[in-house]
Amino acid sequence: MTGAFSPCLLYPFNHNSSMLTFHTEDTSMNPFGSLPTANANKPEDRLPGFELPPTDIYAFTIKAAYMQSTAKGGKSITYLLKDVQGKDFSHTVYPTSAKSGTEKPTYTDNAGNEQYLAGYIIADDVAVICTGNPLGALATTETVFDIMDTKQKKKVPTKVLSFPELNDRKICLAIERSIENRQRMNESTKQYETIAETRQVQELIKALNADQYTVNEVAAQAESPAWATAWLKSFKGKDRNKTKSVAASGVVSGLPTSETTPTTPNVDISFVD
Repeated sequence: MTGAFSPCLLYPFNHNSSMLTFHTEDTSMNPFGSLPTANANKPEDRLPGFELPPTDIYAFTIKAAYMQSTAKGGKSITYLLKDVQGKDFSHTVYPTSAKSGTEKPTYTDNAGNEQYLAGYIIADDVAVICTGNPLGALATTETVFDIMDTKQKKKVPTKVLSFPELNDRKICLAIERSIENRQRMNESTKQYETIAETRQVQELIKALNADQYTVNEVAAQAESPAWATAWLKSFKGKDRNKTKSVAASGVVSGLPTSETTPTTPNVDISFVD
């Protein structure tokens, strides 16, 4: 594990959150076990053809993981993580979306093919790496966490479904840093608009086991972590420039959503003070 996160780029959460278990583990409560059967194929391990930047591969211990429903009918999974220096992070993926009218872990690409959402691939890989079972087979239990309430604008004790089988498991995450435009609310239109000012963000590219092997490499009994080696050689320490040219008198407008387009990693990462 190399590299380190910069606190100024990420958002804090309360790492002293209380966790109270109310029910025993029960796979019947796991909604991912009853998702519509998908005809999509899991992707091969391949490096992107475009310049996919930065950063590094980091080792973490999963402290806890819990699920929530999104405002648009999909699901999110938040992982509470600790790195080897003892710093706490939170990381959220979006394994399902209801944009099609039905909640599912896939989307239809421009060629008409069904593809898994990036957030689902990540969440499923984490489950397989940590337990040997897919996401839909994980046991769940009701647990209380201090979670940010957008209406109250503060953290409140919230009962959610958690995945206790992931607790204390070791994983590595390939994470890139990119530069993108900030968005600002236009008071006249009440819409968020892209502005020239930029920010740095970090996005998860792939989940790996503690030895930096992918799920496919473990299944194939690969002799070395080829994907991680190639990715680090090509992209370690690089930033991807995702900025757009913005006219001085105008902006590209649109409301940001928590469920991003399928071509993005569908994740966010937060730093804990």
